[in-house]
Amino acid sequence: MPITARHAHSNARGALRRARGTQILLTPEGEQRQSLFRTVRYRPNYPNRPFCSKEEACQWVSSFVDWYNHQHRHSGIKFVTPQQRHSGEAVEICRQRNHVYEQARLANPKRWSRSIRCWKQPELVWINPPTDDLVAQTAKLALAA
Repeated sequence: MPITARHAHSNARGALRRARGTQILLTPEGEQRQSLFRTVRYRPNYPNRPFCSKEEACQWVSSFVDWYNHQHRHSGIKFVTPQQRHSGEAVEICRQRNHVYEQARLANPKRWSRSIRCWKQPELVWINPPTDDLVAQTAKLALAA
């Protein structure tokens, strides 16, 4: 029996959990999951037919996870990959980019009406930042423990 989109979603979630490097990728909340699956659907190699088997779905998801972690550059972390962010390479990459932008601005000041792009890596990265209520509730639980 072919695996429909509904089955593929469920199988893909399970495969994502089992695939390597998923600590970078997986998020438990609904909005975060929707964001992830929006990224999945807009991949150029997203299947236009149902998966024929669970193994095929898992293989596709595994290749997606590899692409997402090692090739996909994320705007929220200054256009580096999650692997570069987690390995610490992102700081040096962004430092080099900042240097290139500074040199370009010095060489052609008329092209720049404002300052250059900020290439500093963010200290914290959130898909959905916690609400103040959640922060307060977590603090209460920590005090109670």
